[in-house]
Amino acid sequence: MNQQLLLVMLLLLGVGMLAPNIIYATPNQSATENFANTTNVSEITENNTNTYTIQNTTTSVVNDSDTNQKLNHTSETINSTQNSSSDNSNRTETIQNNTAAASDGFQNVHALWISADEVSAVNLNELLNAGITDIFVKTNRFSSPNYNTVLTAILSKLNGTGIRVHAWVSCFIDENGKWVDPLGKTIKTTVKVPYTKTVKVATKNWYKSWYKVWYKSWYKYRGVWRYSWKSYWNYQWKYYWSYSYKTTTEYTTKTITTTDTSFNDALVNYIASLAKNYDIDGIHLDYVRYPGTAYKHSGGTDAITNFVKKVDETLYSISPKISISASLMPECSVNGYYYGQDYAELSKYLDFLVPMIYKGNYNKNTAWIGTTTKWIVEHSNKPVVAGLQIYESDSNVVKLPTSEINQDIQSAISNGASGYALFRYGLIDKAFFHQTTTTPSTTNTTSNTATTTNGTSTNNNSSTSNSQPTCTIAEIIGAAGRVKSYVETNKILPNYVQIGSLQVSMPQFLRLLATCVLQVKDGVSTPIVLKSISKAPEPCEAMTNGNLDKSEYLDLAGRVKSYMDVNGAAPNYGSTTLGKIRYESLVYLFSRVVAFYGNEKYLPNYAVMKPWNSIASTTSNSQPTCTIADIIGAAGRVKSYVETNKVLPNYVQIGSLQVSMPQFLRLLATCVLQVKDGVSTPIVLKSISKAPEPCEAMTNGNLDKSEYLDLAGRVKSYMDVNGAAPNYGSTTLGKIRYESLVYLFSRVVAFYGNEKYLPNYAVMKPWSSISSGGTSTPTETIPSSLQIYLQTTANCQVNNPNIIALAQNITSGATSSYDKATRIFNWVRDNLEYSFYYNTEKGAVQTLSSRSGNCCDHSHLIVALSRAAGLPARYVHGNCYFTTSKTWYGHVWAEIYANGIWYTADGTSYRNSLGSVKNWDTSTWTKKGTYTELPF
Repeated sequence: MNQQLLLVMLLLLGVGMLAPNIIYATPNQSATENFANTTNVSEITENNTNTYTIQNTTTSVVNDSDTNQKLNHTSETINSTQNSSSDNSNRTETIQNNTAAASDGFQNVHALWISADEVSAVNLNELLNAGITDIFVKTNRFSSPNYNTVLTAILSKLNGTGIRVHAWVSCFIDENGKWVDPLGKTIKTTVKVPYTKTVKVATKNWYKSWYKVWYKSWYKYRGVWRYSWKSYWNYQWKYYWSYSYKTTTEYTTKTITTTDTSFNDALVNYIASLAKNYDIDGIHLDYVRYPGTAYKHSGGTDAITNFVKKVDETLYSISPKISISASLMPECSVNGYYYGQDYAELSKYLDFLVPMIYKGNYNKNTAWIGTTTKWIVEHSNKPVVAGLQIYESDSNVVKLPTSEINQDIQSAISNGASGYALFRYGLIDKAFFHQTTTTPSTTNTTSNTATTTNGTSTNNNSSTSNSQPTCTIAEIIGAAGRVKSYVETNKILPNYVQIGSLQVSMPQFLRLLATCVLQVKDGVSTPIVLKSISKAPEPCEAMTNGNLDKSEYLDLAGRVKSYMDVNGAAPNYGSTTLGKIRYESLVYLFSRVVAFYGNEKYLPNYAVMKPWNSIASTTSNSQPTCTIADIIGAAGRVKSYVETNKVLPNYVQIGSLQVSMPQFLRLLATCVLQVKDGVSTPIVLKSISKAPEPCEAMTNGNLDKSEYLDLAGRVKSYMDVNGAAPNYGSTTLGKIRYESLVYLFSRVVAFYGNEKYLPNYAVMKPWSSISSGGTSTPTETIPSSLQIYLQTTANCQVNNPNIIALAQNITSGATSSYDKATRIFNWVRDNLEYSFYYNTEKGAVQTLSSRSGNCCDHSHLIVALSRAAGLPARYVHGNCYFTTSKTWYGHVWAEIYANGIWYTADGTSYRNSLGSVKNWDTSTWTKKGTYTELPF
């Protein structure tokens, strides 16, 4: 007994010593982007195959971007048919590769966390150079820049790169940065509870008790009085008691404990809205845990697991191809006890796990990364991607050198990690993106001179290592998609492609591609050795447009590989029935074939080919252009950047182009003019120098549409003549400074992108008041005609203290009236439930307290909060066709006036955003009225 007691005391002492020494690794706050492998494939017709020879004549360019491949409708083997290629112009289509979320898709992850504030500064070339496959991009639900701005920008920037985009979502943290219990909020309520009681009831029963009364009846007989006895009946009241049993209902007070899980439900709905409305590849959960206190909450671990399960089921119902991952704490056996994160249980619902193995925060070394990774891998049945800190620690934010980052990565990979995720992009040593990896040289001229002494063989050739670097089939497939995208964007081959930690030259990559195609054909999945291959000395071509069928490009792959293995160099061309296919076209051809296999899991039946010079010549005499859609997207990003940072950015990324602000001003002015005229042709990007001496002298006010259109024409003409941005633009308000011109037209173009029409006017104020704005919200001139939309009404209680306090809290730190409006709209949309009833029942104040309402009461709260924040707001009533129920209903929504524009604000659906309606058909509705005060 004493021994058992001693054992219990020792165990308790051990737990007590462990808990105070727990180190809480800093949770990530960025989001990852997924691998969107969009493949343009073109249909292939049947060709015959002959025997060909490859001569040493190759070219250094990539094949055409028009080649597209359709679904297979031809037989897989073709013996000697004629080359029956028909016109391909009517048979091309784009096939989007959305690989289903599964564990085998995350075996070689190279990821970065990117915060919302870093998105505008992301350098695409850096990501491609480093071989990044995934990014986790922070999607702010409560703060600015919000998820819409961030996701729109990053998806546009990474479109066609093959980099997967994951929306990084902070879970159990509220808008004030406070932890939320995953079990829900406990609510105690005192109520009257009925109960039954049986009692004995006494009843007094009265009755008449009769008795006979005798009396003498006198009479005279013969003169003498006599009597006889007579009687009559009389009664008296008497009673007796009887008893019965009755059941009565009585009441007692009782405290009832309930759980409010509305935060969890709203969070799942938010995640679902991201999956439905944005072309993302995955959801990455952060803060999906307790802050080290899970052991204090009975059922806490199950609550975490069940939440992840619910997210998984929700995403699967939307699209099985959207992956789910999570940032997890790295504390191995005690992880569930302190944080509620059970690796094995979470593995049932996650596609891959990302433990945050931050050695600096734990005061550990690189070896600890390996041992921790190994433990987690052994206790999970899904891929484990090691999350690594790329600075010293949270208390010492000094960047780690690239060499140390590489050592940490290698420690994780060698212990079973399926890749790495670096926290985070903005803090990484830039050398990481530009490092060159020396691959072991395997030449064909090494001699092995062995001398035998006493039976011992000594190899004098120390330059030939027993182990050569290899690349897996999955790695080559991923790299093929990136090379294909690069060629189709830039019309040339890249210098190299990053595969893991290896920088692979294009000649080396051609051999990997050819070998990969042959192994796929034979069902072989062994890694392929990376050999040293020199470039093609004199690439050349002499070919016609046409198709290579499967048997022919397989034969070509075999001959290319054999040539390179024998000669140690890439061929100048490959002979086919179409003629001599240049070296660069060979790289592009097999990149497309391998990328197609990665998407479809089978080799294409044919590949469309055209001469390399027709691809390369598309850029030889032409200037780069930007589409209207590209410029609209960039305008939104520049607008957000100015409103956040109070300065212009140095440049904006449009596709693969870094566009300076002077260049962007010309694009914006031209875009506005083309939109006015209904012209949608791409706009040439010209070289424009900066404004030499920007200046301003203006007053606050509004520029109407005709005036800013005239200004756009004059700005464009000036830049086309002088090749430089103007110092200012003259208007009725005075001289508008160069920076304000960029901001003005960014707002106009961004508005057109949202509303599909140009605004009637734009609010203007001096640039000096914007750039010196600090943290205060810019004030805009509100026309006197709109003052009525700031008034308090019966159901729009603008002066209510709760309304005022909430409006101030929501808009604190807002950088513009539009930012204010967006924050108010998002808060109402995300925090109110929809209830169906007719007309107004609650008004703004009661709707706020109940957190639910119909369309009228949703609108009351939006209008009240907006007016309390100084933003004009009004009601709109219409008859609308709802797309989900396919029914017409009378409907009410709000409009908020910001940046000189009225924005639609329908907060009844998570699908809607400020200025955008998704839950009813905006092209068919009938307007019934616009109101300062809703009359019903």
